Amino acid sequence: MMNSRLRWPWPELALVLSGFALRLQGLESQGFWWDEAFSVQLARHDWSTFWTLLADDRSPPLFPLLLRGWGSLAGWSEFAARMLPLSLGVLTLPLVYRLARHIGGRTAGLTALTLAAASPALIAYSQELRMYALLVAATAAFWLAVEHSLASAGKSQLPVVGWATLLIGEIALLFSHYYGAAAVGAANLIVLAEHAIRRRPTAELRGWLAAQLVALALFAAWLGAFLDPQSSVRGAAERAPDWGSFLHQVVVLWAAGVRDLDYRQATLWALATVWLTLTLVLPTFILWRSQHWDRAARLSAFALLAIGLAFALAVWQVSFHPRYTLPLLVPLIVLCAAALATPGSGRAWTAVGRAVLASAAVATWLVGWGVAREPAYAKDDLRGVSAYLQANARAGEVILVEDNDYTMAYYYRGPAKVEMVTEREDAATIRQLASATQDAEGVWTVHWHISQQDARGLWPYTLERSGILLERKTFRGYTLSHYQREVPLSGPAWRAAAVSFEKVELTGLDLASRAEGGDALGLALEWQATAPTEVALRAVAGLWDRSGQRWTASDATLLDPLGRTSDAWVPGQAAAHYLILPVPAGLPPGEYLVTIGVYEANTLRRVPTRAGYEDAPLGYVQVERMLGPDADPYGVLANLGLRSPQEPLSVDGLQLEGIAVWPAQPAPAQSIRVILRWRATAEGLPAHRPVVQLRSSRVWAVHELPLFEPDYPTTRWRVGEAILDSRALIYPPRREPIVLEVRIGDRSATAATLMPDLSQLSFEPPAAAERVRARFGDFAELIGYALSSDRLQAGRPLTLTLYWRATNMDRIPTRHTVFAQALAPDGHLVAQHDGPPNFNRRPTPAWVPGEIIADPHPLAIVDPNYQGPATLIVGLYDSDTLIRVPLRGGGDAFSLPTSILIEGP
Repeated sequence: MMNSRLRWPWPELALVLSGFALRLQGLESQGFWWDEAFSVQLARHDWSTFWTLLADDRSPPLFPLLLRGWGSLAGWSEFAARMLPLSLGVLTLPLVYRLARHIGGRTAGLTALTLAAASPALIAYSQELRMYALLVAATAAFWLAVEHSLASAGKSQLPVVGWATLLIGEIALLFSHYYGAAAVGAANLIVLAEHAIRRRPTAELRGWLAAQLVALALFAAWLGAFLDPQSSVRGAAERAPDWGSFLHQVVVLWAAGVRDLDYRQATLWALATVWLTLTLVLPTFILWRSQHWDRAARLSAFALLAIGLAFALAVWQVSFHPRYTLPLLVPLIVLCAAALATPGSGRAWTAVGRAVLASAAVATWLVGWGVAREPAYAKDDLRGVSAYLQANARAGEVILVEDNDYTMAYYYRGPAKVEMVTEREDAATIRQLASATQDAEGVWTVHWHISQQDARGLWPYTLERSGILLERKTFRGYTLSHYQREVPLSGPAWRAAAVSFEKVELTGLDLASRAEGGDALGLALEWQATAPTEVALRAVAGLWDRSGQRWTASDATLLDPLGRTSDAWVPGQAAAHYLILPVPAGLPPGEYLVTIGVYEANTLRRVPTRAGYEDAPLGYVQVERMLGPDADPYGVLANLGLRSPQEPLSVDGLQLEGIAVWPAQPAPAQSIRVILRWRATAEGLPAHRPVVQLRSSRVWAVHELPLFEPDYPTTRWRVGEAILDSRALIYPPRREPIVLEVRIGDRSATAATLMPDLSQLSFEPPAAAERVRARFGDFAELIGYALSSDRLQAGRPLTLTLYWRATNMDRIPTRHTVFAQALAPDGHLVAQHDGPPNFNRRPTPAWVPGEIIADPHPLAIVDPNYQGPATLIVGLYDSDTLIRVPLRGGGDAFSLPTSILIEGP
């Protein structure tokens, strides 16, 4: 007996050590992200600053206090600091074991320990330097204390140690995170219900109520910050989740350890959803009438109530992340373990339920570990940004970071000065930016993609207005921009504007009058709501040349200063937002038009102006030649898709160095845009006249124009200067590859070989069609037809589908209309339908030789007095002249070998 008591619990120890090893994996390879760096910065400050920052953050103090003590002993490296949450995550494992053992015995405890040790979500948040591992451990300890108090009720008074444990667990919950109140509230409801149902004496509640009063009194100071209307836990631009989105996010995080799964992983999401249903429903049935059913029922009720209260908090205070509900994963793990470990009742459905539950657990692990190994879900890492700045930022430059972003302060040790921009109101932000950059030769900005501090684009607008962008680099989760400051920073010089769209009006504008190629135009736009918009709107600015070609565009969602989209605006509300419109390097000098448009963010529907136009002109800007070296900081040339021509072409100091075709794979008969990038390799160029043509066995399309005469002919180009040239051509209706050829004088070269997009075309006749054969002119053959019915009634059209084969060898120059008519025996017209092939989706100029065109025509009655049989004739005519296309063999209409019956209404 004595030996059995002294025996070590080797299985338990092995599982706890396994959980520790899993949480240790990859710990030192992860950089700190935004919140983690704030935790370190907060804990390292002096006491006065510590409490000031903590009050501003509105966060409960327990975890920062623990981290402060831990870091002073263990150090502040990523590995050393993260050992605190990892230790708390490992501490959770024996607590989960004890809770499951209390409900279902040792086997249930071992099963729960296995599930918790390998839980992807618990592992992920045991490696994060935030309070979530503490919150999970406190929840497990708190519910253990609750169970112990309820188990002791009516038998003996709970010892002081028991009440102290309960009180410490509750205080740890409340002082770890505000959402700990959901677990505390759920426990209180269950305790009150337990005492009411069992009709226990009120005296048994005294210890419980005393513990609640002590916890509430201690928490009262921080509760005031939570209830403060100006508290940062309220996000003005945030939307309260509905029940469906709330559960979706919670389920995915519990199962996979991340907030959102990629849309391509819908199967994994479905598995996670099924998992939550199974963990809530199946254990209830499996544990029914088991030895400790009452304990399992309490834990199930605790989980459900806490989830409901967490949702209520999310709706009330709006700010929500599914990691706030991570502690509620503990009761679900325990319930699943108890259900899997409970002795079988002999019923087949119980065995099936256990098998399904075990399969759900395995599926969860697969989901979580698949996500853990997927780079797309890795944490955003500033270390790459810091290393780049360490190598490139110079003394005399300033690095601007966003409010509360202490990652740069943790990692960067270079010569440039780091300044945190804390202001959010426009005028105050401009003053702070001007003050921070007044002595700086260059300015770097570090933008975290999730940050909403500058969602309206004031920073880049102000910096672009006072200088030029030198480079922009993207790192994982961050964008780094480097500006050369030329003049002191200042705000927009507003002038009145009056551009009215449906429900919004542009009332103010600041637009520069000049720009260099390779630079950008900054636009400040002030909008006013004239009516409720009901949907979020976006504004798009464009830069157009004289020929009507749009070279660049920039768009952004309309937001007010609080970050709310236009569907939350009230009529009369005004809001400014800012756009950067890049000017491509090599855009020919001259005058260009800037326009503005508005569209719905969800449907992409363009919102017209009051005059009915999609875009409204804002004014002309003068684009000047790019005097410096080639640069593309905004990535415009990369977006154009320029690539080297297949064959080199260089004539008399002019060299073709790049080409792009939009679309890259055109459909037959589609208009395409060809962009050529020329470079002057010598001074004093002659007036060149390049020819761009599409050919295969013959030339299909030709575009011949002098280069930018008279505004900027090649005779004015400087040596080394690169210029963009845009041409428009019609892609031929061919199935074979087409060569894009550029010719200057007697020199020519293949610039590109284009493959047509035939994915929407058919070249096989339909099997179900009635076969006929009728040739119209030299471009169309009717090969079949199909009828939806053999009867036609008023108000119920009959659809006749014709099948044409394109027999043209060249592009059909004329648009044609197809006619389908029903004739009475005396030859008069009783029903018809005229229209371009396939409702103009396949007009005849787009027909490709050999293509089969399905062409439906809904016949409608034109003689309501006629009833009886009718014959069908079909044909084509020129849409402009109305002249019919003749049939081979004579006539201008083909009679189908069938008849229909015209019926009365």
